[in-house]
Amino acid sequence: MSDSEESKSQQIIELDFDFNEVQVVSEAFFKESEEILSDLDEHILRLESHPHDEILLQGVFRKVHTLKGSVGAIPGGQLLGSLSHEFETLLDRLRKQKITPNKECIEIFLHSSRILKILAENLRTHREIYPEELSEAIELIARYGAFQLASSTEQASSSVYITEAVEPETLRNKDGIWLSKEQMASLMQLSSDFILLKNSFQTLADVKEGMTVQKLQEKQSGLSHSLNMLADQFQGILDKAQKLPLKEAFAGLFPLVRQAAYELKKEVRFEDVGFELEVDKVLAHDMYKALMHMVRNSLDHGIEKPEDRTAAGKSMQGILRIAIEERSSVIHCIVKDDGKGLDKQRILERALAKGLTNALEASQMTEEKIFSFIFHPGFSTKEKITTMSGRGVGMDVVQNIVTKHDGKIEVSSKAGEGSEISLQIPVPKKLLVERCLLAHWKELSLAFPLSEVSHISSCNELQITDIEQLRFCQFEGKTVPLMTFEEIYRFKNLTPLDQVKKMSVVFIHVQEFYLGILVDRIQHQTDLVIKSFGQLIQKIPGFKGNSVLTDEEIAYVVDSSELKILLQKESA
Repeated sequence: MSDSEESKSQQIIELDFDFNEVQVVSEAFFKESEEILSDLDEHILRLESHPHDEILLQGVFRKVHTLKGSVGAIPGGQLLGSLSHEFETLLDRLRKQKITPNKECIEIFLHSSRILKILAENLRTHREIYPEELSEAIELIARYGAFQLASSTEQASSSVYITEAVEPETLRNKDGIWLSKEQMASLMQLSSDFILLKNSFQTLADVKEGMTVQKLQEKQSGLSHSLNMLADQFQGILDKAQKLPLKEAFAGLFPLVRQAAYELKKEVRFEDVGFELEVDKVLAHDMYKALMHMVRNSLDHGIEKPEDRTAAGKSMQGILRIAIEERSSVIHCIVKDDGKGLDKQRILERALAKGLTNALEASQMTEEKIFSFIFHPGFSTKEKITTMSGRGVGMDVVQNIVTKHDGKIEVSSKAGEGSEISLQIPVPKKLLVERCLLAHWKELSLAFPLSEVSHISSCNELQITDIEQLRFCQFEGKTVPLMTFEEIYRFKNLTPLDQVKKMSVVFIHVQEFYLGILVDRIQHQTDLVIKSFGQLIQKIPGFKGNSVLTDEEIAYVVDSSELKILLQKESA
């Protein structure tokens, strides 16, 4: 190899090494910046509540200082570095001059936190910065340069109050399961108990020859009871570990509403209902992303500025309300505001301009269809693009998340009174242990979740009537359909009345909906491990999954909500 070729090869190796090194450093920065920025708003709001707390101030300073230091080696990170430097400088002045941060400090800190998140995400995804993002970041840097603090003499008389240091909460891995120390300790204890129980079963197997039948049965019964208790405890820990309280998952919504309202010069009261609900961690994370966009949409497009609300005869302060509840294994999330409502005509004009519909379709279009355009990628009714909205990349994210979880969206709005967007997302179906009532019908083993069973009865005790090829009976003052599964699918009577009289019925309910399902015989109650339908067993309408019984027979687990939908469709 010639000297020139060897030199060229060495340069390539060095370039590869430098590129790999930059990749490693960048990955480390992305991970560290996510940890820093994930709870920066929370620390800033704590500082607002305790402005004299030096430890809280030091904690915010340390986060911003670390961010500034680590972005220096990242290609394209100059703007993020400049903003974090100005942020850090103001924090340092507060620390050294013993100045208490005022409302203006908190507002610029929260604004900086939002822009830093945008800039960090741009670096991570290698997306070119939008003009409005660049403009807002530069304006923010300029604000820091002109920022005036109260003199140190004015603050000198203020008492310095220090609270106990707050350790940053461990970041939960979005793709894994996070366990608390208490849950881990409980699992360790359960492991010990299972080992002791295993040894007890082994001991019983070794000495059973010398036992009477009665003594052996007593021992087996005791060990079986212990096993059931341990299994219940284990399932309880697993269920808890997979869930997250929405109050914790949605903590970022409070500073988001506050800061967005401040930047948009609007007065907003934020109300939350049902945030104590615990849901699957992955779903909670996705719902938070959806709600971030919905909140921004309500604040920017819906709720008016104080002077406009006053002119419209409203209170100066707008109301943004998020209410969440779980009903029949479906999570209902409603975002409601008392703003000006959705502008149907404006939405339709934009849809026509973007070629999403034509004049003929538009003239016959329902309100529901018109509102659905706001979820189309790139759709926006805003003329001016800002970092808050205008590019149409928010509500389509909401649609994608709801579709991902097999949910649906409903939109309603009234001009001058506000709008309401409802998300309905099924609770994720994972491995589930549920107490069920077993029954037999023809060749099938049916399992009815006890939480949905109202009553069981013999049909010869019922007063049965036929109405238009359908069978009904009276139950708790209601006229309730009485059907086999085959009759549900065909929506007509197929079983002779004299045969029905010999059958049993399981009354199930979903909210106000009741249905009597005919079976040949009732068996017993048991705990079942319910699995979703897969490739081997095809999905059957009206069932949520299946379970293998102790005799290796497959039981099909009834889904009351799906049966309700099936019957409503047939009767429509």
